[in-house]
Amino acid sequence: CPYCDKARNFLERKRVSFSEYDLERNGQRARKKLAQLAQAAGVNPQTLTGVPIIFVGKHVIRGFDRRRLSQLLGI
Repeated sequence: CPYCDKARNFLERKRVSFSEYDLERNGQRARKKLAQLAQAAGVNPQTLTGVPIIFVGKHVIRGFDRRRLSQLLGI
C-alpha cells in the first residue's frame, strides 16, 4: 500500500528500528501480533482499521502521519 511504503521509507530514512507485520502475507501471525500490540496499548483490535497501523509504545497511529510519528519518536 502506498501509505505503508511512505511509513516504511520514513522510518528507514530516520534509521528507526521497527517490525512490520503484513496481514495479507502473514495473516494469522500478523493478526495475533496486532491483537497483542493493541491489548498493550489498551485498544480493542476490532477498532483498528486502515493501514498502516503504527504502534509507538502505548500510542496508536492509524495511517501515516509524519508529524505525529516524529513527535512520538522525538525526531
